[in-house]
Amino acid sequence: AAQYVPGRVGSSPFQYILTNLNALLTAKYMTTMFYPALILSYFILFIIAFILCVYSWQHPRISYSVWATLTLLASFARVESMGRYTSVLFPVFIVIALILKNNMLYRIFLYIGVLMLCVFTILFNHFYWVA
Repeated sequence: AAQYVPGRVGSSPFQYILTNLNALLTAKYMTTMFYPALILSYFILFIIAFILCVYSWQHPRISYSVWATLTLLASFARVESMGRYTSVLFPVFIVIALILKNNMLYRIFLYIGVLMLCVFTILFNHFYWVA
């Protein structure tokens, strides 16, 4: 028997994201509330990576930027894969390193990173999030 996952439909990624946003805002699936939040976090990660890819066309090598942009666009085909594909975009990390030369931005990024590490560790320990 197939498992029913809320918001999982055979349509475009935009429809998929809107369905999960609606489920999150209306608290329609209280028992599986984490799943729409995870999908939306992948989409937010995609938007941030896209902005950094656009910015990367100015700083690292153009070949790096082409590779990062094509990989990012390929990841949009499947919403669940966005986090997996954007985590290996090394030109984005080069741009992040250039941006974080500012000490204040570095501290903000560090605090958000530690907070996310805590959240994902808790989710991993409670078997909500595997990878």
